[in-house]
This record gives sequence, C-alpha cells and structure tokens, in this order.
Amino acid sequence: MENSVPRKETVIEYRTQSNNMKNILVYSATGLQAAPLIEPLTTQGYYVYALTRDKEKSNLTENQALTVVEADLSIQEEVEKATEGMDVVMLNLPFFSDDRAGIHAIEASKKAGVKLIVWNANGEVPQGTTNRHKMNIRMENMERLVESGIPYIVFQPTIYLENLLIGEIARSIKKDNSIQLPMPAEAPIPWISTYDISDCMVNAISRQELYHSVLTVRGEGWTGYELAEVFSRALSRPISYKQIDLGTYVRRINLTMGEGAGEEIMGLTTIQSVESPREAKFPKFNANDGLEKFQMRQMSLADWVELHRDYFEL
Repeated sequence: MENSVPRKETVIEYRTQSNNMKNILVYSATGLQAAPLIEPLTTQGYYVYALTRDKEKSNLTENQALTVVEADLSIQEEVEKATEGMDVVMLNLPFFSDDRAGIHAIEASKKAGVKLIVWNANGEVPQGTTNRHKMNIRMENMERLVESGIPYIVFQPTIYLENLLIGEIARSIKKDNSIQLPMPAEAPIPWISTYDISDCMVNAISRQELYHSVLTVRGEGWTGYELAEVFSRALSRPISYKQIDLGTYVRRINLTMGEGAGEEIMGLTTIQSVESPREAKFPKFNANDGLEKFQMRQMSLADWVELHRDYFEL
C-alpha cells in the first residue's frame, strides 16, 4: 500500500553508512514489522538484502540497492547461505516463527562474521523462565546472542498499533464503526507503530555507544476513548470504543492467526515466574527508553490512521 502522508516528523539525523557497514540483511522483510525498514535503509546508502520465505510471493521490487533473498528459517543451511557477506543483521522474528529461527540467525551471523545484530524482540525479553513458551524462547535467543560475542542492540516495543489491522479488529472498525478490544476504555495503553521501531533500528547502526544494550520503545498512553476520538476525526465519521470479553477476542485472533494464537497472545498479559525459575545466562539489564535515546518524536496517531485508511474504509 502506498503511503499517502509523510511518515512522521523526526529529529533523527542519519549518518552516512561507512564502508564496513554496507550490506544489511533484513529478516521477515515483507511483514508489517520489518517492511518499514527498507526505505530508510536504502535511502541512507545501505545495500539491503530482504529475507523472505517465498520470493515469488514478495511484493518488493528489486533495484540496485535492494535484493530479495529466500530462506526457510527452520533450516540452518539456508539461513547461513542468506547471511554470507552481511555486515549487519536486522532481526525481526514474527511471534509465531519457528522456535529455532532466532538461534539459526545468530549462529549464521557468527559464522559469517556479521559486525552487528539489531534485534526487534517484539516485546519484553524476560530475565528468567516464565509460564509462557514463546517468552522463554526470547530469553534463550538473548542468551545465545550475548554468548555469540557479536555486538548487538535489542529493542523491546510495547504494543503495536498494527495490531489494529488484524482481521476482525480492523473489520469491526470498517463495518461497525467500533474499535473492539478487551482493554477497559479508560486504561491508557502504550501504543507504538512499526515505523517508530524501524527508525530506531536504522539509527542504531551508527550508535556504537549503545552497542550491547537493551532499549524499550514505549509508546504514548492512549485510552480507548482517545483512540475512538482520533479515529473519528481522521476517518470523518463517528467511531466508538467497545470493550469485549477475552473469549471473544481470543476467538477473533484465532480466526486470523490460527488456533492457539489468541490464547498465547493473551497469555502475555498473565506472565508469571514459574516455581524455581531458571535465571537467564546474561547480565541483568535495565532497559533504557529508546525514543529518548534517539531523540525521536513518535508518529502521531492521526498520521498512522491516515496511512492505513484503506483498512478502515468500505
């Protein structure tokens, strides 16, 4: 989909890439979370290798600064081949990617002599085992990343605005003029866009003083009422907010993402330490504020809605 408005105002000043940071491999490059990386990387003079599972289904157009490469992340040999010659890896792994994908990416990066891994963890990296399988996979990926010796910067976004584009959630806005989520209308939720995360990741390449750090990118806290108000103005029609029960929300997520997806995602709201948890094999960290470190202004909610208007209009 073409962007019809400027992405956002920003005070980031990108530095021209240096000769030793030229080739960049972007994981899951055709997905919502990683696609916004492509334009700023190529604009800043980097050569981008966009990694996807199926090249034929990719909507990316190759040019002198962009090559689309194909690999199955569950197959170590394919990941290693895709990583050869890379200087930087932009690691974006969908929540339901193969459990081995992160380890394969890190091992391939080590073998290829990658100089930096910038990892969007798509949420919190726990510092001890929990009752959620996917969270424990994140911890194991972080352990392997630290053990690899490769310089890294890890980003922990809060909650994506792009979740509002998922199946039944977007459909309720389009057809029922209603944002339907399980959170109370008065609860401020720290929404953040994938564009904000992408700008942080691109800027991170030249910020050597931040290597070996973990940064939380926390969005502005908007209530359900505030979401509805901004959507109403941006779409020029009344949009309401409706709190739905967890069971309904889980069923809707499952319809879009497959059975079990809703339960796993909602389980993130009830993360608990397990009895006799195993502590992580990496030093304890206190995540700093990513937006503050990069002197960024968050994309406005109105601009985000305008960018994705096609999802919400009949």
